[in-house]
Amino acid sequence: MKNTVYFSGLLPKRFPKFNNELQVLLKSNNIKHSYLPHTKDIWVRDFMPVSNRSGKYVLFNYNPDYLQPKKYSKTISSGSTICESLGISVEKT
Repeated sequence: MKNTVYFSGLLPKRFPKFNNELQVLLKSNNIKHSYLPHTKDIWVRDFMPVSNRSGKYVLFNYNPDYLQPKKYSKTISSGSTICESLGISVEKT
């Protein structure tokens, strides 16, 4: 999994033209890529884990104050749920 670039499953739906161009670039450079299920936002860097030096995945709690109003809280993706669905074991902070 560490040799694959992951994107939000929402990317092709929200930005189809950009997504098509990106896929062409990735394929032409032999870069593996896939889409994450259960995402509610396109910015996966906010809610997905990072790999530490020992190769374990560390998942930070993503729950920003500015997304607490009901209007925005529905856009908070659960990194835990996404990782579980992919079979990724994480250390939570």
